[in-house]
Amino acid sequence: MKQYPKTARRIRGNTLVPVVIGLLIAALATVAFLNQGDELIDDHKKLVATNELTRIIGNTQAVLASKKVAKLAAADVAGFTATNTYAKTNTYTVGTQTLKYIADNAAACAALAAIFTGKYNISTATPPACKGSPKTDLEIKFAD
Repeated sequence: MKQYPKTARRIRGNTLVPVVIGLLIAALATVAFLNQGDELIDDHKKLVATNELTRIIGNTQAVLASKKVAKLAAADVAGFTATNTYAKTNTYTVGTQTLKYIADNAAACAALAAIFTGKYNISTATPPACKGSPKTDLEIKFAD
């Protein structure tokens, strides 16, 4: 049986520690990168949702101005109930003039509510609010 010098064995044994440390660093960097990607996706969805709501509000104002009425009729809100960026279906209640826009999570709903509070033709008596059990349903009332 061939014997190896002790220095070679010590060098071979010490190479495992740097490899394990390198793998741990790579794993931590990968997790951080994936978390950042999730945050960017959430920010993008909020931006797209803001644009969708702005379009719906703009259409509402255009219909109200063109028909010279204070409230929308059922025929006027057909385009408002489309699927939104969160893959949820919007609902519009004609009797109360309220749009329900469903977000993915409570943080997204709260951010959208803050953006639209006190702006456009939104009710000042009933500001946009997140409702529902997980607080993901943004309700916007259009007329007082």
